[in-house]
Amino acid sequence: MGRLCRARVQPAVGADELVGGDGADLRRPSIRLAGRARRIARDLRRLAAVVSEHGGHFETGRRVRSLSELPAADAVVLDLAPGAVAEIAGERLPARVARAYRRYRHGPGAFKVDLAVAEGVPWTSEPARRAGTVHAAGSFAEIAAAEQLINRGRMPERPFVIVCQQSLADPTRAKDGVPPGVGLCARPARLYGRRDRGR
Repeated sequence: MGRLCRARVQPAVGADELVGGDGADLRRPSIRLAGRARRIARDLRRLAAVVSEHGGHFETGRRVRSLSELPAADAVVLDLAPGAVAEIAGERLPARVARAYRRYRHGPGAFKVDLAVAEGVPWTSEPARRAGTVHAAGSFAEIAAAEQLINRGRMPERPFVIVCQQSLADPTRAKDGVPPGVGLCARPARLYGRRDRGR
């Protein structure tokens, strides 16, 4: 697959921006993370200022097990998976909603690999070399069988993989002439005994 310059494995959380991506040198993940942390901290300060203007506040550093632990409020915003909402707010939810939240079944997650491959991915197919997104899979029947296994909680031996070559559409993503690539595939919600909590 060419000379691999760097690889990073992480759960897929969101889509990159079209131009500039994360805007960081792929060979310097510490700079990339520091930049992202600064942006998150800046955004949190802005959000805290707006919430404070309206008489609210943020409290961190303790786990909330029930809404009854919180002071009275007109609205409480929870950024949680349904099961966690039922655990925390169950006594205030209609019974049928709480039951539905407790029964909620998580769909598949995603597995993501970020790569920097010198001279790009050496596809043998000319159309694949020119494509921004390549669907690497077998037949439709093989894709369907792999997705069924994932939905049953098992990881297929040959998953349906999507390979993204963003620098073909956005040359600014290539750093020092090394184009980035991203590989994505679905995976069961429970993998290696761990359940994703709505992340």
